[in-house]
Amino acid sequence: MKTAKFDWYQSTVEDSPESVSSWSKQVWPDGILRPCKPKNGTADAFQMCLGDLVVMTAMWGGGMDGHGVNIFASGCDAPFFAQQVRRRWPIHRVTRADVAIDFNGPGAWDWGFSLLKGYAEEYKLKTRHEGDYHRAEDGRSFYLGGRQSVARLVIYEKGKQIPELEMPNLVRIELRIFPKDRRSGEMVSMVDAPSLFGCSKWSAAIGAHLSGDTTMERVVIGTRWNKSDRARAVRALVKQYGGHLGELCGELGGWDEVGLHLGELIREAAASKDRLLDDLKKIRKGQSIKHPELEAEMVETVDQWS
Repeated sequence: MKTAKFDWYQSTVEDSPESVSSWSKQVWPDGILRPCKPKNGTADAFQMCLGDLVVMTAMWGGGMDGHGVNIFASGCDAPFFAQQVRRRWPIHRVTRADVAIDFNGPGAWDWGFSLLKGYAEEYKLKTRHEGDYHRAEDGRSFYLGGRQSVARLVIYEKGKQIPELEMPNLVRIELRIFPKDRRSGEMVSMVDAPSLFGCSKWSAAIGAHLSGDTTMERVVIGTRWNKSDRARAVRALVKQYGGHLGELCGELGGWDEVGLHLGELIREAAASKDRLLDDLKKIRKGQSIKHPELEAEMVETVDQWS
């Protein structure tokens, strides 16, 4: 069973360049900030470097003026970067997320290429071939999905395209997600890497096959996603208290622990509410040892929880 991981993670955070710079120094205390050439219509940019390696890039201003800072990392730095971004900014807009699974061994390309051709036919997907299909020496790529699609997938011979890896049979299958709007980008920011394969019917089928998870759930993003009352309430909760939740995550050691802690608080609150309701019924029947003057206060408290 293979596990998918982020290979590119890019997002826009609603914060200042100074705050992003300070955060990056905390995450990579041995790194050095260096100015770099801004791209995509931005006016300013910097990179966090560890020696000669660029571990993250930040861009802002220009066409993004007033819209936060766009930050990204790729390759082996992407998983750690995504983890740290999600911890610092629980609500942020993902603009691109690549999820990769690697296979290495004789016949890896033939197996993967045949598999994806089958799904392309089954789901009537647009395809594109690139690379050395004549001699198969310099690496081949096979794309599924249109250029303007929210989700696109590619299989390519990474080992042949990067000979210095000295892994000629290394093949990568990579799902690339490009959320179309703010709402969709925020939705992606809440989903882990393997689960992003559930963003469409065809990618969910491929993800289930590759991971061995036959129960992969759909994660609907893009124009089809509609905010339910519950999703809207949760989004408002995280937007208002995201900073506190992020700090709690750091104190407790992870988001799983945060969930367990919040679950316990919810259970305690529910138990307290039940006790108050029971006492209120006793007061009205004249059975409680509590003084009747407490009834009004208890009613007000119960109403706040209703």
